[in-house]
Amino acid sequence: MRLNQPAIIVATGIAKKSIIGYNEKDRMILINIDHDANIMGRLVSFTPGAMSYLYYADRVYQLPLGLIGVSLGVVLLPSLVKNFQASDLTQAQKTLSRAIEFAAFSTLPAVAALVVIPQDIVGVIFEIGAFTKIDSNNTANVLLIYAIGLPAFITIKLISPAYYALQDTKRPMIFAS
Repeated sequence: MRLNQPAIIVATGIAKKSIIGYNEKDRMILINIDHDANIMGRLVSFTPGAMSYLYYADRVYQLPLGLIGVSLGVVLLPSLVKNFQASDLTQAQKTLSRAIEFAAFSTLPAVAALVVIPQDIVGVIFEIGAFTKIDSNNTANVLLIYAIGLPAFITIKLISPAYYALQDTKRPMIFAS
């Protein structure tokens, strides 16, 4: 398998009790790589079903990310372009700060729900047919970890348009890799 993105192996070893239900004989490789469930699923675990847990947790995680982060980023871009073209850096900074404040305020309920009741959320959405209670619990554990990173990921979705407004598309690409 050839990876087109840089990856750093952070740790390898035996997972005593992991977030996705490993037993003591399973090995785990933690890799810092782009947020791609297919690649992560192959690299993170040798446990059957791990790719599915990552995929389904990512589907739930994408809802607040899209509703808050992506939508605010799209709305923010024209205002920042206007401010930067007028050389009004103070107003651009205020606009970006207000967007980040609004996103933080809007994200807190989503993060709270994803941290407090991930089993209920995953169970209601996916637990039917072949998707068992065990699968639901494992997916909820992954969702809990994703929820912790949600505010940071939403902030990235807001900061990137500032670089695009400055016609600097290179830095976001470098930071993303």
